This record gives sequence, structure tokens and C-alpha cells, in this order.
Amino acid sequence: MSAMANRTVLVDNNTWNNTHIATVGRALATTEEAAYPILESLDVDYVLVIFGGLTGYSSDDINKFLWPVRIGSGVYPNDMPHERDFLSGGGNFDVGPGGAPALLNCVAYKLCYYRFGEMHTEYGKPPGYDRARSREIGKKNFELTTMEEAFTSEHWIVRIYKVLPRPNLEATPSAAKTKSSRATLAKGSKKATKKGPAAAVERDVPPPEEARYLGCFGSESSFLDKVYDGGSTGANYNLALHHAKTNRKRYFALARSGSDGHAFAFSGLDMSRGTMQGQGCERPCLDNEAKVCGCMDLACTGKNPPGEEHNRRWAVYEVINK
Repeated sequence: MSAMANRTVLVDNNTWNNTHIATVGRALATTEEAAYPILESLDVDYVLVIFGGLTGYSSDDINKFLWPVRIGSGVYPNDMPHERDFLSGGGNFDVGPGGAPALLNCVAYKLCYYRFGEMHTEYGKPPGYDRARSREIGKKNFELTTMEEAFTSEHWIVRIYKVLPRPNLEATPSAAKTKSSRATLAKGSKKATKKGPAAAVERDVPPPEEARYLGCFGSESSFLDKVYDGGSTGANYNLALHHAKTNRKRYFALARSGSDGHAFAFSGLDMSRGTMQGQGCERPCLDNEAKVCGCMDLACTGKNPPGEEHNRRWAVYEVINK
């Protein structure tokens, strides 16, 4: 894909960064709603899956699915389901009616089996019969909420989905309604122009802020009842926000250096040690330059804060839209 289509691929067989693989694995193993901020933080436009249910090709992404889950749960033990969550009561990996709810509702399952429940693949078998796993799939009639089907090859082996922009999510409950929803939004914009502010409710409006910036802190001891998550989460506003929501914490903090960093989600905040100015406090986040992600170590200027072993500036946010 990189050589022939000139597309940037986030993970391929030459990727040795486990944290990076784990981040993509976390997106595939969670629900659409939970995966969206992860895909957004990675600046993803399209998601591609390899699917063999129609042809019987067994080396597809469903049969390989547990590998990114194993890697992801090793790096993010608190932020994503573990391998056992995708196994049925009998301890089997089952895509059928007895499959685990975590599997039947995850992104990887949905992208592979979207519209497959309508397909007759073998004589005498029910619609949605997966020839690679010799099993009728367990979830057939579902729609996509954050993505739309962009391409499916003749034999369904290659399936590509476009990640929808955030303003379109509520207006696009399914791929079948995407075009009409966008047309409605476009008409709404014209009405607002002609009829004034009263029609502005029909226009595309930015989503409400999900977190409020509280300031820059020099000590992680200000964070009470904290849960750590480093790597790419420490450099991406949306991943840190997702980490806080997943752990049901009121606050989160980031300290960034390059594409990695440190992040905490926590329940209480000691305001007596903030807020600092400059010295790397205003370093922008990797996924959103309008947000600040602080700094760590050599990315910071100035000396270590008094009594601190590490030279870090923590950008602290309060979750306001849960």
C-alpha cells in the first residue's frame, strides 16, 4: 500500500514498536464509540481489513484478531478488554451466536461482517454463513455509526472503511444514510444563510468541549488516586481523554516528548502546586495543536521543579462531558 498507492500505513510487518501496535489493536478490540477518539488521535482516514468469510480464506483478520488483543492488553492492561473477554463460556473463540459480547460488538468484527448477514455463501446454509470458520455469524443486522463502507472487493477479501468526520457522526446512523445526511446538513447551511440565525441549528456545528484545561503542574504528587498510561497516550489529547473516561476519572494530565510521553487519569487534584507558565507548559499535543500537552525531560526548559526527581510540566484537564 505504501509503495503502490502512496498511502501512509500505521502498522505493517516491519513495525517493532509494541506501543504503536497496541494502540491500533486497542481501536480494533473496542466498540466503535470507544475506538473513535483513538482513530482520531492517529489521524486515520481509512481502516482496511482482510476478510475470508465469503471465500473460505482462513488467514484473515478475524483469525488473527487475538494477536493485537494480546499485544494491546499487555501494553494497556486497564484500557482495553483482555483475550479472555473474547472467548465464549466454553473458552472458545466463537463468531457465532454463542460468541462473547466483547467480540460481537468490537470494531474488527463489525468491519469484517458488515452486511455479511445478508449473504448466502453456500447452498443449504443460512445467510451469513462464514466459510472460513464454518459458522453462522452471531450478529447480522447492525449499522456503523462512526465509519462508512468505502470499498469491498469482488470476493470481499479486502474491505475499506472511511472514518467519518466528527460533525457528521450524529447525523449519520448508518452507511446507507450517509449521503442523505450530508445533503441535509448542506441544505441546512444554505437555509441558515437565507433565513438568519434561527436556522443555524441545521448547520454543522463543532462538538462541545469534552475537557477543560486547568493549568500546568510541576508535580505528579498533585494527582490523587491516579492511574498511569504512557507511550502515545502521553502525547495525544484524545487518547488521554479516552483513558480518563475508561477509568471513570475526573481529571487527566499529560507530559509530552515527541510522539510519546506520560499520562495520568485521576480522581482528585491538589491545586496548591499549580499553575506554572512557560518552560514547555504550552507544548502542543500531537493530535490537536489547539490543546497543550506539557513536556517531559529534555523537551522542557528550566530546572526541575523543587523537590521533583524528573523535569516535567503536566498539562492538566478536567473532564466536563462524560
